[in-house]
Amino acid sequence: MRLKTLLAMCLAFCLAAPPLLAQGDPFAPVLYVNDSAITQYELDQRILFMQVVNTPGDIEALARKALIENRIQTLQARLQKIEITDEALQAGIAEFAGRANLTSEKFLAGLAERGVDPQTVRDFVRAGLLWRDVVRARFGPRVTISNNEVDNAMAPTALRGGVRLLLSELIVPAPPDQAKDAMALAEDLSASLSGEAAFAEAAVQFSAAPSAPQGGRIDWLEADNLPPQIASMLLGLAPGQVSPPIQLPNAVAIFLLRAVSETGRPPATAVAVKYAQVLFPDTPDGLAAAAKMQADADTCDDLYGLAKGLPPDQLVIETSPPARIPADVGLQLAKLDPRESSLALRRAGSRVLVMLCSRTVVREGEGAENPTRDQVSARLYNQRLAKLADAWLADLVADAIIREP
Repeated sequence: MRLKTLLAMCLAFCLAAPPLLAQGDPFAPVLYVNDSAITQYELDQRILFMQVVNTPGDIEALARKALIENRIQTLQARLQKIEITDEALQAGIAEFAGRANLTSEKFLAGLAERGVDPQTVRDFVRAGLLWRDVVRARFGPRVTISNNEVDNAMAPTALRGGVRLLLSELIVPAPPDQAKDAMALAEDLSASLSGEAAFAEAAVQFSAAPSAPQGGRIDWLEADNLPPQIASMLLGLAPGQVSPPIQLPNAVAIFLLRAVSETGRPPATAVAVKYAQVLFPDTPDGLAAAAKMQADADTCDDLYGLAKGLPPDQLVIETSPPARIPADVGLQLAKLDPRESSLALRRAGSRVLVMLCSRTVVREGEGAENPTRDQVSARLYNQRLAKLADAWLADLVADAIIREP
């Protein structure tokens, strides 16, 4: 689960009234995950927490999914006898609060004012810390980053990003109940496809992206603008190669690198992206409403007026570095110029209008420093661990016994 910026959360403390929660026995189980109960109170609290931080999408469905994953993560930690000390938990909460320049005390107090139990935050942070240690214990000894991989990542084009990439994409839908099959299909296609014609044929057959009728072909993209986890993988390919599967929210992607070109501009070392997301029901009427808003909005500021009367969590505008933007959103933004928008993204039963408001670039010689070998190696190590963890968690969820009372 990815949360919206904590700055937006801080504003929400003062501007929004607490939402209505489910009635009835708050401690009655609503779900069992491998015989471990999730109560109505836990669900209500997680919904409230996600509303406070402006998480887009179907909040109840996302809250259920997150609680199921957290319960499985915690159960795995228990099986491996992994525990988190109180000191580590407090440090985790402090790090989380620090993203909004708040102390832990002010962070928890602000949430409490909105009705979020501090224990809800502790449980959320504890699950994340436990899962981190579980993943490191399971996969850490098996993950090694070679000198060649670091060299490739630090090569001028990979390090500086002063290049354009000509790609074809193939996006396989992967809702939670189909995640394992989607990854298996993507792995098979990645290993078997050779050449642009074969990739195009597979994209027409399997891809859910709007580019599918064109064989997955998309226009030139600057490497600077792509999500870092995607850019780093693509920059390691030679033209004609197909990427390994890349996990996206509710999807798996593979790419064919068709060509590489120098941009001729100084290399970017930092990028800040301001963007908007507006959620609509993924229905014909919802799509029509989204298309009308897209046609009427010339800038992101126009969206505020056009979204009047909509639920407050339906429109989110924020500024983030690319690494903190969900990969599926980041991929859409990479295809856009400022003030352009896209309706290609679907998520959790919603059609998402994505608009690029602005992209601020810091280029070499303007104060940013190139990463060291150790920093590059650590980044590659963490990326590989994250991919392994995502795939394993999808398998654990698929294999879990999840039932309602």
